[in-house]
Amino acid sequence: MRTPYRNAAVVAGAAMALAVTGFLLAPFASSTSSTTSPSTLTVEGQATVNMKPNQAVVSLGDQESAKSASLAMAHSAEVTQAIIRAVETSGVPASEIQTGGLSLNPVYPQNASSNPPTVIGYQASESLTITLTSTALAGPVLDAATAAGSNQINGVTFNITDPSVLYRQAFAAAINDAHSQAQAALAPEHEKILAIHSMTLQNNGSGNTTPEYAVLTNVPDASVPVMAGEDQLSVQVTVVYSIGR
Repeated sequence: MRTPYRNAAVVAGAAMALAVTGFLLAPFASSTSSTTSPSTLTVEGQATVNMKPNQAVVSLGDQESAKSASLAMAHSAEVTQAIIRAVETSGVPASEIQTGGLSLNPVYPQNASSNPPTVIGYQASESLTITLTSTALAGPVLDAATAAGSNQINGVTFNITDPSVLYRQAFAAAINDAHSQAQAALAPEHEKILAIHSMTLQNNGSGNTTPEYAVLTNVPDASVPVMAGEDQLSVQVTVVYSIGR
């Protein structure tokens, strides 16, 4: 159990211990109490909220080989165009499809003995980055792309585009947690919270989630299972309360 603490006296209890600094909360004469520093109670509150991603980013493409560089590039371009058409047909606007990479490299024999080695062909590749506003589209997009000729799937990333609402919810819950602890600690002393003296917020989470996905290969008519899952956002607040009777 988290331990709240205060600055007046150490109060031992079965439920929690309060660390108190400053003046004791014993009765004082009116002339003395007027100069007594306010007592404070410091409490740590915590909260965790579940976050469901609302965006998926798919990275895929194709890699083609040919005897000449021009043929390799032409073949790759043809397949990439087919992939783009298939992805658009799946419900993705062209504005959400972006070229992520383009390369052309010579191919050499594995055990080349000549110096320099003889070029036996060329390999061209192009990758696409596809941003999906619905995580449910990830599987169908992968299905459509592979059916159109994609032979390179680089991964799927799930994001939360606006985590600010979740942060506010989490911090509000953490503050309520701290407030409840403070009230429980003060009740046996017949004291109450007068004001919040200070507050420190700490974020232990992020808006990005680790994707869970699997790609099935060489299985006829198999749909690619893609699960967005959930992540957790944990926050902590340290609240210093001014307290009194």
